Amino acid sequence: MRVANKHAKQYINELKEFEGSNIFAVNSVSSDSEELYVVYSYGYHFPMYIYDYQTKIWIGSRDKYSVSTSKQQSQCRPSGKIPCWLNTAEEMKEYIRCGSMMKYMENKDTVLSFVKGKYTLITR
Repeated sequence: MRVANKHAKQYINELKEFEGSNIFAVNSVSSDSEELYVVYSYGYHFPMYIYDYQTKIWIGSRDKYSVSTSKQQSQCRPSGKIPCWLNTAEEMKEYIRCGSMMKYMENKDTVLSFVKGKYTLITR
């Protein structure tokens, strides 16, 4: 579904696929049937937000790319809490390749800590 960027948040909050102006969202299924909803900016190289259906949490990227991407990150930020943030687009892409929080943590040899309403990945 083609939508104006200013209306993208509605589709994101409902986990619906859409295409906007240089942004889009898709449901991504890994080989093990793990499902993620991913919001991208300017192509598959820059995932901004991931919703993990298994853990029912949003994961956001702290990475910055350009002024226009920062604007898109604001327009597309899901309503409510984003309890987990990854630092780079590369980490986001790795999460997508892994397909779930558990597989990502196994791959990174990390544990998930939940303190004061916020998830943090801690490397062992």
